[in-house]
Amino acid sequence: MMSGPLTERLRVATGLLAGLPPVLAEKGLDFAQIARAAGLDPVAAVSEDAFVGLAEFARLLELAAVATDDDCFGLRLADRVSGELSGALTYAMRNAPTLRDALLTLIRYIRTRIDVTGFQLTVEDNQATVEWTFSPLIVHRAQLCDFSAVLLVRYVGWIVGPNWRPTSATIERPPPRSQDAHRRLFGRRIAFVQQGNSIAFPADLLSLPIEGADPVVHKIARQLLDRQLAERGEATDLITCAREEIVWSLPSEEGIQIDRLARRLGVSTRTLQRKLADAGTSFQELVDDTRRMLARRYLEDRNLRLSEIAYRLGFSAPSAFTRASYRWFGKNPAEVRRKLTTDRRDDD
Repeated sequence: MMSGPLTERLRVATGLLAGLPPVLAEKGLDFAQIARAAGLDPVAAVSEDAFVGLAEFARLLELAAVATDDDCFGLRLADRVSGELSGALTYAMRNAPTLRDALLTLIRYIRTRIDVTGFQLTVEDNQATVEWTFSPLIVHRAQLCDFSAVLLVRYVGWIVGPNWRPTSATIERPPPRSQDAHRRLFGRRIAFVQQGNSIAFPADLLSLPIEGADPVVHKIARQLLDRQLAERGEATDLITCAREEIVWSLPSEEGIQIDRLARRLGVSTRTLQRKLADAGTSFQELVDDTRRMLARRYLEDRNLRLSEIAYRLGFSAPSAFTRASYRWFGKNPAEVRRKLTTDRRDDD
C-alpha cells in the first residue's frame, strides 16, 4: 500500500504566500494557527525561495475565507499583493517584446511559481483566450481559482493598462454571495461553475509592444527561469497521473478500468502494473486509496450531499459508500463528517 499525501508532487512557490500573514493580522487572525490547520509549517510557508504543497495552500485560502467570513478572500488577496510580485518570471514578462511573448513566457515558466494544468493561449475569430485549471486532486479550490485569475488579469494589466478588463471570463468556483468584486476585476461577462478558468480579450492586443522592455533583461531572466525549471523537475510522475485519471473516471458510466487507464497514460497494461508494483501498490489499492483520500476531503465540504459524494467517488449507491466508509474510517459518512467538523472547530 502506498503512503504519503495524495498531492505531494504539486507545489507552489512560497513567494505567492508572502502577503497572507499581514492581511490576516489586520483582521486579528493568527496566520500560524490557520497554516497549521491547513497542514503547513508556518515558518516554511513564508521562507524565501521555497515550495510548499499546492493542496495545502488551496486549503489555507479556504480556511482563511471561512475565518474572515469572506467567500472572495482569494480574489481580494491577489488583488492586493499582485503589485508586490517580483522575481525572474515577473522580469521576463515585463521585458518581453509583446503581450503575446509575455503570455507565452508565463505559460512556459509557470511551474517555477505554481503547478497548473492545461495552461494555454488560443486564438480564434479574433479572440485570444488564456485557459488553465488545476489537478483534479486539488479538491477545495474556489479561492485558488479566484487567486490565480486575478494574478493573470493583473499581469496583463501591467502591459495593457491598469483599467484593462477581459471581454469575458470563466471561473470553476461556485458564485459568491456577491459578484460585485468579480465584475469589478473581470467585467460583467463572467460565468461561474465552469469546467476550467479562462480570460478572453481581442486578439489584436497580443501584438501590443511592451513599453520600456529590455531584451537583455528578458534574456537573462529566461536563462534563470530555465535553470529553475530544470531544478524543479517533473511535477507529476506516472502514479500522480494515474491518480488524476482515476478522479476523472470515477463518476463516469464506464468507471475506472486498468486497461482504459493504461491507454490514457500511454503505456501498456503490463507496464502500468509493473510501475505500480515498483511503487508498492496495485491498481485496486491505488483506486481504493484515492477514493479514501478524496472521500475525506469531500466530507469536509458540508455543501456536498452524501449522495453527491457517493456519485463522485464512483459508487453505484450510497449504501456502497457507507460500507466503504466503515472500512476506511470505522464510521459511517455522516459520523466522519461530524468528526471532521469538530476537528476543524478545535483547530480554529
